[in-house]
Amino acid sequence: MSSIAPHEYTWASVVPDIDGLGIIAEKLTQHSSHPLNWWSNYHHMLGHNLGFALFVSIVAAIFARQKIKTTLLVLFSFHLHLLADSVGARGPDGDQ
Repeated sequence: MSSIAPHEYTWASVVPDIDGLGIIAEKLTQHSSHPLNWWSNYHHMLGHNLGFALFVSIVAAIFARQKIKTTLLVLFSFHLHLLADSVGARGPDGDQ
């Protein structure tokens, strides 16, 4: 039996984009005197790195029964997301 449900592996592959939530604050404040450029400045910086991949893997391992298997699958799915981003992700301005 699997250590964690397949949907949790899916979450591990999507979680690098948590830094994309900054676009909400950026859009809401774009016409203010002090816009919050959280998405423009930090997207792909906070969640798309080895430190965050290790953090997500450790958190998943804490809750898993099969810790090594879970950690490896989470790391794999996390990096698969990063590979897909480098191959074809584009921002709202069309820039890759």
